[in-house]
Amino acid sequence: MQDCGNFPIFQAPCNWKAKEELVLLEAIEQEDVSQCLPSRSVEEVQEHYNTLYIMGNIGKATWSVEPSFLVKDHTSPDSGPLSPSAKSNVSAGDLTAAEQQELGYMPCRDDYEREFDNEAESLISQLSVGPEEDELEVALKLAQVDMYSRRLRERLRRKALARDYRLLEQFCGQGRAKGAATPGTTPSRKRPCPDEDREQQDKMRVFCQFQSSTDHEQLFENLEREKELKARIKDLMRYRRNGITKLDGGDVGEGFKEATDISTMLSYELLSEKERKLCQSMGISPTYYITFKTVVLKDQAQRRRQGSPSPKFRSPSGLDKSNSRRILSHFANSGWISAN
Repeated sequence: MQDCGNFPIFQAPCNWKAKEELVLLEAIEQEDVSQCLPSRSVEEVQEHYNTLYIMGNIGKATWSVEPSFLVKDHTSPDSGPLSPSAKSNVSAGDLTAAEQQELGYMPCRDDYEREFDNEAESLISQLSVGPEEDELEVALKLAQVDMYSRRLRERLRRKALARDYRLLEQFCGQGRAKGAATPGTTPSRKRPCPDEDREQQDKMRVFCQFQSSTDHEQLFENLEREKELKARIKDLMRYRRNGITKLDGGDVGEGFKEATDISTMLSYELLSEKERKLCQSMGISPTYYITFKTVVLKDQAQRRRQGSPSPKFRSPSGLDKSNSRRILSHFANSGWISAN
């Protein structure tokens, strides 16, 4: 017994038989499909075909999501560093168009007409790999490519440093009038500094490559703050040596001036005129000076009796090294100790 297609292919609620499905697929290319299926209406045929053969599993497996007749352009990716739609974040800074042209700088490409290590490309410009080359020749050419990559990274690193520290703006700013800003530009953020700070900056310039410009500027601000604190500590120690132990927030200068008037201090009459001027200029009391003088001369006499070499005197606590050297120089000029 043979079944002639009276069984359904799809599950309920579809009640179409197999022979009807076959007639539908054979007549789908004709103009009037409903005439081939007199038992079905036009609406039933349309709904059945769209539901099962287009929107159903058969349609999902046979119909492509993207139209196959459209040509896709693979030469220019939609995103990436080489995409035509990609926008460059490189800024020309405060350089005018004339300055850019003078420097040979192209801001859109972030290139110069003559780059750092300008001959680096010649290392790989003539390289080509052929099928007959052995592994040693290929390894040699790969090593040359690696050398070029390192030289290229060094070039990009120098560009980033020049942009971060605004070296181009400073270079072009040297040709401008002092104090006059070029229209459309902003003045340099580098402030004038004394000769001492400039010398220190020149010594530490080599460390610019290891930190950003903000960190480098913060470093010098911290060093300047350290210098101010050290000077303040020395002033407070000098106040303490001269009897000022409390600061009430008023003017310390007048009180310090009265405290350093050594003419009213004890043992002032024991000093010579030269020693009085020395103590007055350094702001130390006569008693402190006499004590230091006694220790130095006693130690010098003891070493002379023992035949020991001249000692290297150390500054006592609370006495500045420069003041200690002035006192020892006075002792040597007076012939009390031997000059080192």
